[in-house]
Amino acid sequence: MADSLRRQFRYEEADPLFRKAAELREKATAKDARTHDYLRHLGWCLFDFGHHDPARSFDQDAVNGLKELLGNEHPSTLLAMNDLAVDEEDSIVSEALLRATYEAELSVLGIDHPNTLSTMHNLAIGLHNLGKHTEAHSLYGIVIPWRSEVLGPNSSLVFDSVSGLASCLDSLGGFQAAEGKHLEAIRGQRQTAGHHPHTFSALHKYALFLERKGRCVEAEKLYQEALEGRQDILGNKHIDTLQTLKCKADCLRKQGQLDLAEQLYRDVMQRFLDVFGPTHKSTSAVMEDLAACLEEMGHREAATKLYEDALDLQQRRQPLHPDTLTSINNLAIRLKNEGKLAKAEELYQSTVAGRREAFGSDHADTVHALRNMAVFFWNEENTEDFKTYVQEVKQLTPQVPEVYKQPRTRSTQKEGSYAEAEALYRDLVKLRKQTLGQHEDTISALNGLSSCLEDQGNLSKAEELYGGVVAGRRKVLVPDDANTMNAVRNLAIFYWNQDRFSEAEDPFRELLAWHQKASGAQHQDTLNTMDSLAFCLEVGGNNAEAQALRGQMNAIK
Repeated sequence: MADSLRRQFRYEEADPLFRKAAELREKATAKDARTHDYLRHLGWCLFDFGHHDPARSFDQDAVNGLKELLGNEHPSTLLAMNDLAVDEEDSIVSEALLRATYEAELSVLGIDHPNTLSTMHNLAIGLHNLGKHTEAHSLYGIVIPWRSEVLGPNSSLVFDSVSGLASCLDSLGGFQAAEGKHLEAIRGQRQTAGHHPHTFSALHKYALFLERKGRCVEAEKLYQEALEGRQDILGNKHIDTLQTLKCKADCLRKQGQLDLAEQLYRDVMQRFLDVFGPTHKSTSAVMEDLAACLEEMGHREAATKLYEDALDLQQRRQPLHPDTLTSINNLAIRLKNEGKLAKAEELYQSTVAGRREAFGSDHADTVHALRNMAVFFWNEENTEDFKTYVQEVKQLTPQVPEVYKQPRTRSTQKEGSYAEAEALYRDLVKLRKQTLGQHEDTISALNGLSSCLEDQGNLSKAEELYGGVVAGRRKVLVPDDANTMNAVRNLAIFYWNQDRFSEAEDPFRELLAWHQKASGAQHQDTLNTMDSLAFCLEVGGNNAEAQALRGQMNAIK
């Protein structure tokens, strides 16, 4: 009965039945394998609903009991190990457990067993989450054809793996291929699963892809469809429903609909508090999103208080978790922007120390924290400490840090640091061309070099590179990608800064058309771009078009 309810996604009804069954089995025969199987199903039920901590506890009990009764390589034991690995919050621990399970299942069950393929799929997800995108891509290349052969080409699980592959391709820079796979997964799930959580999961992932590319109007519609489906099947309290509602709020915020976004964030935060409690990781995550919204609305004190509250919850839960350390770093950035430099520096140092302890000195995240310290000292015109941190970064890894934020004005005190930053960018461009070729990361490094050259007054070379960044991104990214439009914006601003307003017109026109499509006519970025274009037209003597644009702006406002 409980298992039937779980398969109908009626988790709240299934949970007490699983608990009662496990309790009765434990009383009847404490070492019966069925007891541990009930515990595993209870853990699965709790995890699916979003109660991850108790799920891990039940899964760990099931693994321990099944190992003792059936051995380490029994299929039931391995199935429980797979569940435990998926539940595990520590991505590195999860990866190790999934690898061990996969190797054992490969030996005991063979590659063509559904359990082996399920573990392989979960391992690909774990590797992707750890940033090991190439290895994850290789695994998806194995699991998709095998699942097609074993389960049939129209199995919902095949398209679940296709959706995972799409996310992996996105991370590898294959944006057009990623979008194609997202659409393939959605079509497949609609045809095979229909009105099912797998279909709405595929929609949610594609919406997230579109949102990250700046296509928020399209993304919001898909989030709404996924939200309605998840509410209908899973209910208003399920973690997947709440995550989609949060993402819809993210889209609204990015479109400038801050009042509505704030209402949704508060609704989601309260639901997380009511259902999962203050210590659940998603509770603190939505608190940070609400804080960001309040910050954009100009409520800086309230935003900072929320950031601090969210960080406090994370530190109490897992002080050295990557998300906690990222939140420390993000709060440091905000305090720096508010002029609270002493506290900001303290938090930057905490991020460095925490990542050294959690990952080691040469881990990419540690190097990123060191880079942020360098940026902090650069902006404070502390050239000596800037060079110290840059030198440490260079010693730790050949992957030179990607961006050193440059101020818009120069001083003789910083001339040597500009030259050093330029050298770092040139090294990075060279390295990425050799290892990645024509890739977004290579183009990103070129963009940083462009900015550095502009700040040094090398305008002709900077202009050439800014144009190259636009052309490069048009070639490697999907049409109308947000990063491409950001490059167009940089080129327009470059012309603006040189008082070359007639040359700035075309990039501003393109940028305006994109903002109107991606974010809507009322978004502040749309209005700002319209204002910039109107100014360029006025300077060029095209007063009629400029007045028409300002009339549109006034009507919107």
